[in-house]
Amino acid sequence: VDWFRYDLSNPQSQGRKSIHMVRCMHGFARRNSNQLFDQENGEGIALSQYDMAEVMLGFAIVTHSLIEESMGYKFSREEKRDMASCWRIIGFYLGILDEYNPCVSVEELEACFDEYMTMTPARLISPRPCTYELQRTAIEGFGMGTGLGKEYWYGVLSLQVDFLKKRGVDFDETILNRKPKQGVAAAASGGF
Repeated sequence: VDWFRYDLSNPQSQGRKSIHMVRCMHGFARRNSNQLFDQENGEGIALSQYDMAEVMLGFAIVTHSLIEESMGYKFSREEKRDMASCWRIIGFYLGILDEYNPCVSVEELEACFDEYMTMTPARLISPRPCTYELQRTAIEGFGMGTGLGKEYWYGVLSLQVDFLKKRGVDFDETILNRKPKQGVAAAASGGF
């Protein structure tokens, strides 16, 4: 929320300080998860530009879709444009290069989202062994970094799984690694 309430052009603003903290957490996560990737077998690096762009896509448009489909609120085209512009700036401050930032326009975001949803079934059917470890550390990191706790983020993850099921994506639910505690998914849906 700090990212939307404070002047991002001011390096001393609460929003920019928060973005800087997240960027530091990304660096920490990158350093600590590199051992999960087998670069000799072409697995790349942790939190690459592609990974960062994918997360940006998740925050920028998947959240919109969840709000519209789960809560019934419909964003106007102008609201979507404004949000895309804001997320593009946030991406810049997070270190996402423009060539990877999906927030160039609403049309680009929607095209990336459609492509992402097309590829999601294959990704969920064949996760790499380190997927669960990366998922667990991300959830714990979000839990610590946001103050919402990890159970909240397990709830968000379960909402995303339900969202994918409603769109006809069928997969082995062990990707969740574990179910959220009872009632947490409902509480998380109120956070959107």
